[in-house]
Amino acid sequence: YISGDIAEFILESEHFIVLKKHNGVTWQQARTLCQDSGYELAQPQINVSLLASYLLINHGIGNGLRYYWLGGKGQSINIAWLSGQVIESSNLVWSEGQHDLQNSTDLCVYIRDDGNPKHLGTYNCQDSAYMTPLCEAN
Repeated sequence: YISGDIAEFILESEHFIVLKKHNGVTWQQARTLCQDSGYELAQPQINVSLLASYLLINHGIGNGLRYYWLGGKGQSINIAWLSGQVIESSNLVWSEGQHDLQNSTDLCVYIRDDGNPKHLGTYNCQDSAYMTPLCEAN
């Protein structure tokens, strides 16, 4: 389902929602927007390469969306999903220099769909440039 404001899709039984009109928000703003819509920031259990490819093909090309906040945050190399599940720093999909080399105390997880094979990364949670909420239905 796609409208002017949102796009919903299901990949391998996970139900995702892109809040397209809310491009350029901080992580906390993204989380609040998801929660206000009855969702939570996405914590994908599926292959993130599949998710990134879907986002690129269906939302990135021609729509200007490339970076999406996910439901993960932490400090330095201690990053976890909101569920508490640790996201391993050795995960092969982390962007180079994005996960283990940053020493900010407030890092939040994003997924990128710009064709880079390292799909996950962390940014300062207060950064809003180009970031769009990617929600997930429970």
